[in-house]
Amino acid sequence: MTLVRSMSTALFCLFLAGCPSGGNGGGSESGESGEDITEDVNTSDIVNSETHIVINEIVTDNPHGSDWIELHNAGDANVSLSGWALVDDDPEHLESLANTLTIAAGGHLLLSRGTDFSFGIGAVDTLKLIGAGGIVADETSWLEGEIIQGTSWGRFPDGVGPFQTLGFPTPGSPNTVAGEAECGNGIIEDAEVCDNDQLSGEECSDFGFLEGTLSCTDDCAAFDTSACVLPDSDVVINEVTSVDLDFIELANVSDSDVDIAGWMVMDGNPEAEGHIYTLPEDSIVDAGGYLLLHKDEAHTFGLGNKDSITLRDSSGFLMDSTSWSGGDAAVSWCRTPDGEGPFAVCSSATPGASNTE
Repeated sequence: MTLVRSMSTALFCLFLAGCPSGGNGGGSESGESGEDITEDVNTSDIVNSETHIVINEIVTDNPHGSDWIELHNAGDANVSLSGWALVDDDPEHLESLANTLTIAAGGHLLLSRGTDFSFGIGAVDTLKLIGAGGIVADETSWLEGEIIQGTSWGRFPDGVGPFQTLGFPTPGSPNTVAGEAECGNGIIEDAEVCDNDQLSGEECSDFGFLEGTLSCTDDCAAFDTSACVLPDSDVVINEVTSVDLDFIELANVSDSDVDIAGWMVMDGNPEAEGHIYTLPEDSIVDAGGYLLLHKDEAHTFGLGNKDSITLRDSSGFLMDSTSWSGGDAAVSWCRTPDGEGPFAVCSSATPGASNTE
């Protein structure tokens, strides 16, 4: 009997409340016994207590990326996972792990959905880790509310304790039940969006940029897109002010008129109602000219002491953006040289005209 058939038989027994003692659950016609199955499997591959491989932590509904499963090797030797498998509460979801995976002695191995397994992890579910001999090495089940967004289901103490809800996911690291996120340790924790080079798989292109290098802010609270490259656009944001008319000035840096009907201008809270303004028909920006948008005449949202403006075309592609803080736009936040330079605080507002420092 092959190893695959042996594993399938073992799983069939597990999900149908067990097989008869000394048999394979397939009846007497096969003439095969439990001893026959054991003889067909390389005994060095059969899971035993010396391997110490356990399911250690699980995350579903992950706000930072895909669901993941963490395994832990509590033993003192590296273990190859060739021939091992995962399955949830649906036996048809049995999936073999890559035969190149190895978990180091005392180490933690992170398995991600879409890379290492394909089935979804439910709010109410069961997870089994199947060894190379078709024997369940470890398993856990959870109920509604025990894994919610921002938490994990894991062992505490790490690797040996019972499963419980952990409010502090620690992918690839020992589990903890409390503590504060440590920005800079390369692990996305608690409310962190990113941490050092851990960017949840995001790239500049995911934010509408053409190319470039995405990074994480020093406080791990946001992505830093300053090194991302915008697509070429003839129409750019040229000047904004957060007082009086809260005007937004667009500039056409080309030698031809540009129709921007359907383009969108939004502030730093685009999810809120009324914070996206769509340019109406016949919105033309003359060659080398300006289009001035005043609050209540065009957009209805105001601009704050700390805010941003984003310009997207009619297809939603990012054309330009700028942000400021500390009241930098109270007089004027503008480009110098006009239409192409970096944004900076300008000493006077020049709506509809060339900017001055």
